[in-house]
Amino acid sequence: MKKFIGLFLFVFLVAGMQNVSAQKELKEGNITIGITDLQVDDPSVAPQLQMIKTATMNIAFTKDQSLVTGNVMGGMMKMQMLFKTDPKDMLMLIDAMGQKMMTELKADDFTEMEKKAKEAQEKAKEGDEEFDYDVTYDKKDKKKISGYNCYKANIVINNKEAKENNLKIALYVTDAIKYPASMMESMKSSGAPELKLKEMPLEITISGGEKGKGGSITLAATKIEKKVDKSVFKLDTTGYEKMDLEELQKMGGGM
Repeated sequence: MKKFIGLFLFVFLVAGMQNVSAQKELKEGNITIGITDLQVDDPSVAPQLQMIKTATMNIAFTKDQSLVTGNVMGGMMKMQMLFKTDPKDMLMLIDAMGQKMMTELKADDFTEMEKKAKEAQEKAKEGDEEFDYDVTYDKKDKKKISGYNCYKANIVINNKEAKENNLKIALYVTDAIKYPASMMESMKSSGAPELKLKEMPLEITISGGEKGKGGSITLAATKIEKKVDKSVFKLDTTGYEKMDLEELQKMGGGM
């Protein structure tokens, strides 16, 4: 269940990076994403949920670079990922309650990651872990989020585990926001499945789970700014310990 939620959080982040045709596109700005609703059937895990209810993700982007910043537990845990296209690279900083780690990836690293990702995908096809899904739209179901007109999209996962857990994903999407190619080129090397969703989700609700232990989570864009202060892309790496690609992959579950 957790891996499906993680993958769709990824989709929420990068689905808008496709080449979307629109009359007015936001090609530079700041998007803040927060958890707007969190429900759980099992009361024993409620205290744990309180720690993540205030989690936020901020995406600052221009044409050739983007910075994703995630904050959990009121900033006690923070992750920053800076993507650039020319030259292609990524810098990731993780501060976990004072333990600071840093990873730098260059073009060759992305090539190696993509190779390993393809191998993992082929292995997944041998079992029932292949991540395949279908997208349907209901353009009559409309909603305005942070000033942008959105319409409904539903995702159905064609996987035994997802069906057994009654996993459902509902989104409100817009074609008026476009992220830079830098993030898409960098993130696709992580082994994410092909993105069939061509619009940018501004709200996503994921629900399902085992009987009595299920629940739902809704994430939405709570603030969208059309300009970005370029100084945010100058990250301070003082005090961060370097972590190589292999160590990073272990942290990500071997991806």
